[in-house]
Amino acid sequence: MIAFIAIRHGLDDRCPRETLRGQMETDLGAPPEQIFTHPDTQPLAAGGLHRPGAAGAAGRRQPGGDQDPPPRHSRLRTGLYGRIHGQPIMTRSKLPAASSPAEVERFLQEARRPGGPVAQPLGRLLIALDATASRQPSWDRACRLQADMFAQAASVGGLLVQLLWYRGIQDFGASSWHGEAAPLVAQMQRVQCAGGLTQIGRVLHHAQQATRSHRIRGLVFVGDCMEEDPALLIRLAGELGVLKVPVFLFQEGADPTASRTFAEIASLSGGAHCRFDQGSAAQLRELLGAVAVYAAGGARALAELGRREGGMARRLAHQLGER
Repeated sequence: MIAFIAIRHGLDDRCPRETLRGQMETDLGAPPEQIFTHPDTQPLAAGGLHRPGAAGAAGRRQPGGDQDPPPRHSRLRTGLYGRIHGQPIMTRSKLPAASSPAEVERFLQEARRPGGPVAQPLGRLLIALDATASRQPSWDRACRLQADMFAQAASVGGLLVQLLWYRGIQDFGASSWHGEAAPLVAQMQRVQCAGGLTQIGRVLHHAQQATRSHRIRGLVFVGDCMEEDPALLIRLAGELGVLKVPVFLFQEGADPTASRTFAEIASLSGGAHCRFDQGSAAQLRELLGAVAVYAAGGARALAELGRREGGMARRLAHQLGER
C-alpha cells in the first residue's frame, strides 16, 4: 500500500517513512492498523496486496511469487513489485506512453470520419413472361432488350434479375439470379414457347416465396391476356402489397378482361399497369428500362428518369406517385 501512496503522490524511496504514513492516513481516512488486519510496514510488498478489510496478511508471500526486491527498493521509482490476487502488477515501465493532444485529436477525427461509402445490395427484380405459343414474337423481343435493361439499371446502382416463365400444361420455370444480360439471354434462348393457358397466379405466388430469402424490389409481368380466376389473382396481389413488392404489368394490346384485372393487381400491390402497342419493341424497351431503374435506385431515380426522358418512364413514375 505504501508503494501505491508513493507513486500516487510522486514520492520516491528517499522520502521519510513518517511522510508516507501521514499521506497514507490522509488518503485512507484512518491509520492503516484500523483498516488492514496485518499491515506491512515495508515500502514495497513482496507478496500480495489486499483490499481494505480483506482477510489475510498484506505482506504474506504468495506461493510461486516473485523473488525479494533488490536493496533500497529501487523499483519504487519505476513501478510496483508483487502480485495482486496472484496476478503480476503492471509496472510503469511497461505501460504504453501517454498520447499527445495531437494524437488524441487525430484519433477522434478518424473516429468521426465515415468509413467510406457502404456497399449497398443490388436491387432484385423478378421478370415474368408469358411463353405460351402466341407469345413467341414478344419473347424474342424481350430477349433482345435485356442488355438495354441492365445498362439502364447499371447507371443507378446495378440489378439482379430472375426470369420466370410459363408455357404448355402447367410448365413453370425460374432462372437463377443474374447480374448481367449475357447469361440471362442464353437461358431465354433455350426456352421455346408452347401452347397453354396463363399461369399468372403461380407467378404471384413465386414472388411471395422469393421474399423469404431476399428483398424483392418489384415483379414485372409482360403478357397480353388473363385466363384465370380474377379473385384469386387480386387476393395474391393484395398479399404482395403487404410484403411491399409492387407488380408492374406491361400489357401488349388492349384485351379488356386482362386490362381490368391487371389494373386491380397493380393498384393493390402498389405497382403500375401500362399498355403498349402490339409489336412495339421501343415501348417495351422503355418500360423494362424504367422499372429496372426503379428496382436499382428507387422511386426517386425513376422520377428523375421520367423528367429527363419522358415517354413510358414518365407514365410509370406518374402512376407510382399516385399510390
